[in-house]
Amino acid sequence: MSRVFRPRLVTAALAALVLLAPAPADAQDLPGPAREGAQLAEEVQPGAPRQPMGLRAFASFEVNRMAASQSFRAVLGTRDLTGFGAGAEVLRIWNSAFARVGFSRVRADGTRVVVFDDESSPVGVDTSIRMLPLELAGGWRFGRRGRLVPYGGGGIVRLAYEETTEFDSATDDTSGTFTGSLLFGGVDVQLAGALGFGAELQHRRLADALGAGGASAAFDENDLGGLTFRIWIGIGR
Repeated sequence: MSRVFRPRLVTAALAALVLLAPAPADAQDLPGPAREGAQLAEEVQPGAPRQPMGLRAFASFEVNRMAASQSFRAVLGTRDLTGFGAGAEVLRIWNSAFARVGFSRVRADGTRVVVFDDESSPVGVDTSIRMLPLELAGGWRFGRRGRLVPYGGGGIVRLAYEETTEFDSATDDTSGTFTGSLLFGGVDVQLAGALGFGAELQHRRLADALGAGGASAAFDENDLGGLTFRIWIGIGR
């Protein structure tokens, strides 16, 4: 028996297959785990690119309030010594972590004294005190965006101390290098471009650096550290 081709029947069958075929399901129609996976894929966004490490150089002015207050007041007339310094920081070592190396120079002139019953009397011999602190430290900046960023950290300080008289007598001169600790905190203000400045407070401790003789022995003071207030200006980011 010959077969007769019926176009209308074929067309009707194709239409029925199309209608019966399942429509593509969206995330709301998927089973629980599949739906959660689809939603997570939609929500995940590419993270912000990691900022590269940076380098900043800075210059600073500082005021050092010495812990051995009576000794420095007796010899120099004040416990607050000013100095100038410079240094460099490696920024964004990991996230907001940074490392620093810095140094400063502090110099003041006074006169030698004798102390009796906690009272000092000058002896008319001029003396000069010089300190060269070198700091190696690291810290963290609390926030990487914005113009005002607080920061804090700590490290070690290596301080060269020298006290000389006008007669250059080796027996009267005092010198030595001492190692101690430091903690610091401050505020970093970003200006236009790569220029920035900030203010910082440090606490330095250098125990057993003084007290072997002179006024510091009489007043029983041995710490060559104290509080340091620093203003700095830097370039780099």
